[in-house]
Amino acid sequence: MSDAEKIDIGPGDGFWFDVVGEASYQGTLWELAARRTLLGETVVFPCLVVAEPENAFDPLALAVVAEGFGKIGYFQRNEASGRYRGLGDMLRERHAVGACEGTLTGGWEQGVSIGVKLSIRTPPSGMAHGKRAFAYRLTSIQVPQGAPSP
Repeated sequence: MSDAEKIDIGPGDGFWFDVVGEASYQGTLWELAARRTLLGETVVFPCLVVAEPENAFDPLALAVVAEGFGKIGYFQRNEASGRYRGLGDMLRERHAVGACEGTLTGGWEQGVSIGVKLSIRTPPSGMAHGKRAFAYRLTSIQVPQGAPSP
């Protein structure tokens, strides 16, 4: 994944996109929070959106990874197969990952779960199911020189 092309899919209109499945990744999220949520601090961090075509439950799954920490959740199934289908198709076809920022929600005290919201662009209306839904609005981030291409 570190040598995959990164495609900028943010920023969106604030941190509005809810990630799901965070309950399975609370250990990683608390590590990422590093007690900052307990102090009331806002935690913003780089995220990657990774297509998982080998996912046994959903071959259209889009995982969310906190760079340097690991997987922290997923796009909702109806989002990955609906209005963000074009994004997933493009990531799978290009062997690329989406790059954006995430923020933590919750975690204000021990025992309170931490959630995640992303700042990502919304596909243009009427184009949600095609690769063009994102292709014309996204800017590729160049792979660092010397890194193998996907």
